[in-house]
Amino acid sequence: MSVVEQRRWHRRVVARDRHALDVLAPIVRQPDRLFEIEGEHLLHMAAVQQIARFEADGQALVLKRYVATTQARRLRRALTPSRAARSWQAAWRLLAIGVGTPRPWLMIEQRFGPLRGRAWLVTDFCPGVHIDEAYRRGGRNEREAIEHALARLFEAMLRHRISHRDTKPANLLWTADGRLQLIDLDSVRYHWTQAGATHGSLRDRRIFLDYWRDEPALQQRFARTLAIG
Repeated sequence: MSVVEQRRWHRRVVARDRHALDVLAPIVRQPDRLFEIEGEHLLHMAAVQQIARFEADGQALVLKRYVATTQARRLRRALTPSRAARSWQAAWRLLAIGVGTPRPWLMIEQRFGPLRGRAWLVTDFCPGVHIDEAYRRGGRNEREAIEHALARLFEAMLRHRISHRDTKPANLLWTADGRLQLIDLDSVRYHWTQAGATHGSLRDRRIFLDYWRDEPALQQRFARTLAIG
């Protein structure tokens, strides 16, 4: 990967390589254009984050737009790394340690000198389903595969001192070919100490388990899988 970066007073663009920058030139020129068109390509339209699917270079991709909704948040976001930048960095770190996540193509930050505004991120489109849906409808073999994949995910992240901080099932996708994909990476944290990493990992596991609180049998099964007594 040969990262290409363009910095201007009003904008910062980072692409994974020159080809990605060329292919996504229309997005760089008009990153909001996709969100101005009504249609099924709009996958998620919340106040703070919008997601649109599109095709480029013969591949399905998604564009995420991150928006600060209050003045306080705008000020905080202006002075700290954008959610797009944090997601970009986290994705490459996770991929480097063997954790599945959609591969980034491009990141754009709206700038006013050193201050940051809106931000956009382009990644591969992941056609998976939420892990809870896949688990409920899966047979015995698929359920066991999901359990093993979850255990490997949390073990790898603990080993490399990384925590996700929002490990609800909606952020864990299961693909048709049996791969686990971790998404929504803007809250990922890197820990300086093993103690901090252990605390972060335990928090991640408990967030995941809390989703199953109304299904005690499944919650206990996942607790055993994730080694939480």
